[in-house]
Amino acid sequence: MTLWVFLMPLTWNIPVLFVLLASLICYLLLLRRLTVTVKQVLFMVSCLLLCGITFASPFAQLAHITFSTHMIQMSILYFIIPPLLLLGMPHTIHRIVSNTSIMRHRTSIISLLLFSVLFLLYHLPAMLQFLLQHPLLHNSYSLLLFALAISMWWPFVLLPTEKVERYAFFSGVFVMPACLLFVVMALLDLQSSQPFHQQLFAHLCLPDRTLASPVNTKIDQVMAGVIMLGMHKGATHLAIRGNDG
Repeated sequence: MTLWVFLMPLTWNIPVLFVLLASLICYLLLLRRLTVTVKQVLFMVSCLLLCGITFASPFAQLAHITFSTHMIQMSILYFIIPPLLLLGMPHTIHRIVSNTSIMRHRTSIISLLLFSVLFLLYHLPAMLQFLLQHPLLHNSYSLLLFALAISMWWPFVLLPTEKVERYAFFSGVFVMPACLLFVVMALLDLQSSQPFHQQLFAHLCLPDRTLASPVNTKIDQVMAGVIMLGMHKGATHLAIRGNDG
């Protein structure tokens, strides 16, 4: 399969780019009323830039070439963007959320548990195949996961460093089963990513849908699990260091 076959249909999502640009403008206008640090501005700009690269650039389509690249996209959505977004918010918003009972630490733990369960269920072969066949339900499921991800990342912004490190440990423990699922199923020759690979070319709208995927699905699954574990671990370190001081 030649490279040009993949690159030919790749385009930028202009509406998404406009939304992100509008969000950046609103954020910069907000700076005139609320005090923020240079670090917070960098976090927010990085968040919006990462959103543009991940969902509005050709990477959004390249993410469907392999299961591992798709999981990179999901890891960015649930493990990288939420902490960057929260760390980029002004301290005034942090204080308001901290004083709101619905966003207490206990709520974040519940969100973490729900996210971990739904994230694990999402990657079961039967569930993945069902969701891929129903785009509206798939998008709703993804939106719910993102909302839970926002909630479960709040402690990294609101809690002091010594407490958030303990929360980070439990976060890694709860998320780990979904990441390890790929590795275990690959070692057992159970291709949990097979439903995804069957719809790769439908997502890409390639001219020749009969071309076979050139990747080794077993290795692809193992890479997906390892990458997700690494990105989650890296995100927790980023959030802890970003919250420090």
